[in-house]
Amino acid sequence: MSGTFNFQDPGYTAGLVNESTGQQWVQGASNTISAPTSGINITDIPRSKQHMVLMHLLSGTGTAGARITLNNSNQNVYAFTRSVNDGPDDETSFVSQPYMSSNDTSSGDIFQVAAIGDVDGEYKLSYIHSMDSQGTAASVAPRRVGIIGKANITSQPINRIDVNNVNPATQTYGINSNVASCSIGTKPVTGRSFWEVIGTNRLETAGDSISITGLPNRRYLWIQSICKPDVSVLPALRFNNDSGQSYSDRVIANFTSATTQTSEEQIRLSNTINHSLYINMWVANLATSVKLVTGFSSTTNGDNVVINTPLSFEFSGKWANITDAINRADIINRGGGNFDIGTSFTIWGSAV
Repeated sequence: MSGTFNFQDPGYTAGLVNESTGQQWVQGASNTISAPTSGINITDIPRSKQHMVLMHLLSGTGTAGARITLNNSNQNVYAFTRSVNDGPDDETSFVSQPYMSSNDTSSGDIFQVAAIGDVDGEYKLSYIHSMDSQGTAASVAPRRVGIIGKANITSQPINRIDVNNVNPATQTYGINSNVASCSIGTKPVTGRSFWEVIGTNRLETAGDSISITGLPNRRYLWIQSICKPDVSVLPALRFNNDSGQSYSDRVIANFTSATTQTSEEQIRLSNTINHSLYINMWVANLATSVKLVTGFSSTTNGDNVVINTPLSFEFSGKWANITDAINRADIINRGGGNFDIGTSFTIWGSAV
């Protein structure tokens, strides 16, 4: 038995709000390009200690890559550590750089989600989930890059973010590429939150899937779930009820070497679990482009903190569909057992 929730857009009003303080992810800056360009910037970023920046960079001319700078500074004030495809031996450190992060050898569309700390008088710190599609076919797994960066920019808050390709003379991002930001604050610039609840569901009876249907079209999705197994489950993700061989992914379990799957029927969200699992992911959802997913999950691995350490799972996936926006999402169980009562599933969206 599965749980299904049909969501009708309620005027795009419900948001992520801290009820005690009124703080929420407020709309920041957004820039969608109407012609190919070698770089995209956003300005007038609200002052905040916490920023989230989403970058959906569509394939244009050449292998563009992506390098991030702050406050229009291209001086050697940055350093970062980068892990390609999440292997334990793939980390490389860079110091005295003119940019804070770099995904240099990408192929296809790029999707990046950056969390940036912006404390007055201190270095700016960032963690960036970066991936590229490696084309639109499900027969090729996406590439995943994790980046930790810092910037010696202490005299002013972040007011501008630039994303540039590696060789501006020969490389461009494609039309409809977008960079958008949101920040923790109390006064939405446009009268609304950046992230708005567009669907939610909770199982009242045990089942082998949990679904949200009738999703309105949003450029970015933020998906969270708590999966509670009755015995053991193997969670995976599907979109628009597509059970064909339309998916590929690259995953790493417990900080070991990455594995890939191609031309599969789902995106993996975890290994088999016997205890509650927390899932957090972001999705780039442009109808005419391959859908890109990046995120992580963790499970308690038991209730005893003395002998049981938690388990982690990081994933980047793609749904090889370039004609439809996502209108339905399913977390399915590919293993034995069922999702137990109380398994929950929430989707936020942003139209930028």
